[in-house]
Amino acid sequence: MRIILSIVVIAYLLTLYFAINNLSINKFFPIYVNAQEEQNDKNSTKTDNTIIVAVIAAIASIIAAIFSAAYSAKSQRRLSEFQMEKQNTYAEEQAKREYRYNALKQLYEKCEPVLFQYIELSEHALDTIYYIINYIKEKKPTDNLIDDHNIKYIYYNLLAPLAAFKIL
Repeated sequence: MRIILSIVVIAYLLTLYFAINNLSINKFFPIYVNAQEEQNDKNSTKTDNTIIVAVIAAIASIIAAIFSAAYSAKSQRRLSEFQMEKQNTYAEEQAKREYRYNALKQLYEKCEPVLFQYIELSEHALDTIYYIINYIKEKKPTDNLIDDHNIKYIYYNLLAPLAAFKIL
């Protein structure tokens, strides 16, 4: 691609050089020298040079247009591939975000009531521990800590937070 563009640029430069200096191309390219052309006057040589310069410029322009179109098509294809890749990446990230959001939403819907219950049961267990400590400190012989109702209450309050934790 770069080589062809270099050739096009050289053709343009040669065209400009011949056009500016009104030189005969036949001096530089002796293959085109013809016996009849040597006899022509300077006006016909200038006209021939102008036509040759115009043809070279037209060919160079056509080559440049072809390569410009090819490069433009390649750039468009690369741009569309990049955009598709970007859209796929965005879609994947969006799917991950939605999955995480739904997972956290389900977790909070299912675990929030149990967590609340766990906190409440833990507070009751702490109150029960304080009750037992206060009872031992006071040592009241008239109160019976180990009667049937109190022992069930103590067991329930101490073991209920563990059951709530197990549910989680």
